[in-house]
Amino acid sequence: MAFYLMLAVRAKFRELGIFTAETQPNFTDLLDLVALGTVADVVPLDQNNRILAYQGLMRIRARHCRPGIIALAEVANRNVEQFTSSDLGFCIGPRLNAAGRLDNMSIGVELLLANEMSKARE
Repeated sequence: MAFYLMLAVRAKFRELGIFTAETQPNFTDLLDLVALGTVADVVPLDQNNRILAYQGLMRIRARHCRPGIIALAEVANRNVEQFTSSDLGFCIGPRLNAAGRLDNMSIGVELLLANEMSKARE
């Protein structure tokens, strides 16, 4: 839902002349998070959601994703290059949710916001 809202705001800004095709934000780098959220929250995979989840999964497999996702995959002994939606839904998602249940969800947020593998592995 949040991703679709961002797309709609970007389109409206383009319509208003605030963005041009060249200056508009590129949301491709967010597709790993879109895939994670879509699969982990068991969002219905209609045609659009399926495409977004697939593209996010492809970015994860290519390691064009958040270091935190790779770090969680390592902890789960999963090969990122062969990552599946099941890995997102049954390995990564539950580990992120566990942080919130055990202590503080900010741990999971910080993990997903980490820019470097060393920080994500802490």
